Amino acid sequence: MMNKERELLKRALVILETANTLETLVLGSLKLEDDIRAYLASEPEDAPVAWLKGVTICPEVGYDYTLTEQHPKDLGWTPLYTRPAPERKPIPIDQIDKTYEDNFYLDGYFAFDAGVRFAERHHGIGEKDETAQA
Repeated sequence: MMNKERELLKRALVILETANTLETLVLGSLKLEDDIRAYLASEPEDAPVAWLKGVTICPEVGYDYTLTEQHPKDLGWTPLYTRPAPERKPIPIDQIDKTYEDNFYLDGYFAFDAGVRFAERHHGIGEKDETAQA
């Protein structure tokens, strides 16, 4: 799963790595610049959901924090941001059936492990093992 920011950064690296003339570098950069500007214009500006300030240091607990939803006027406050969780979709039945067919010979722990690894890969969690049966 690749977000738009990551996609734009990868494209920038490809342009930098493959440009063999100044002209190809400039042309690739101009197209990328247009796409970055369009993306930034389409995304709402992040705004803090709360502000945090460490007010005391207590040896037993560390910092004692104060939270507020208002923008504080004094210095030393840290803005806190949040983003919505990415949408998670269920695993399609055809992928489940294919994985079962590929791993039907497994039993016990190995079958359970194959199922867990399959679910992790579907949700973009864990290592990306392209050679795995599941």
